[in-house]
Amino acid sequence: LMSLILGLLRSWNDPLYHLVTEVRGMKGAPDAILSRAIEIEEENKRLLEGMEMIFGQ
Repeated sequence: LMSLILGLLRSWNDPLYHLVTEVRGMKGAPDAILSRAIEIEEENKRLLEGMEMIFGQ
């Protein structure tokens, strides 16, 4: 179960990075979308760091 959780969190790193990058480059994209994408990316990173700390990986 632990490895599944870590794998799931890790699997979101690249898609979230690309989402933030693409939204930043879009003309006329609402600021709310960009800030929410950044917020989700940061939360995923925090969760992954916490899980890695707990599981010692």
